[in-house]
Amino acid sequence: MHPHLSPTLLRGIGVLLLIAPCATACTGWRVQRLAPESVLVAQQPPSILVTRTDGSRQVLNQPTVVQDTLQGTAHGRAAPGTPLPTERIALSDVRHVSTRSFSIGKTFGLLVGLGALAFGGLIAAYGIACSGGQCN
Repeated sequence: MHPHLSPTLLRGIGVLLLIAPCATACTGWRVQRLAPESVLVAQQPPSILVTRTDGSRQVLNQPTVVQDTLQGTAHGRAAPGTPLPTERIALSDVRHVSTRSFSIGKTFGLLVGLGALAFGGLIAAYGIACSGGQCN
């Protein structure tokens, strides 16, 4: 073991690695029943999922409404030093918008899955440690 890595620190890192997926796994897109401009004024979300009238979807970051157009930066990655392009969608082409919100179902699933994984790891570790008959 590295002299600067105590067992407590290693446990803390392990817990953080197990909890980190919850940052995204515990949220989901929730359809908003209000008009896009009302959603942006009321919630000021950092990003929205736009569903167009043709069924296609697009995520917009930093969304705003300018006259009769919904606009925001495209979701994704650009080359270093290159800004993401601004996407514009006519409000008449928007079926609805969705915002990120907490999902109890995904949270429950994540916790059950992590619990099962930890339990399986303990059983496997016990089986390996006791395979030589040392744990009678």
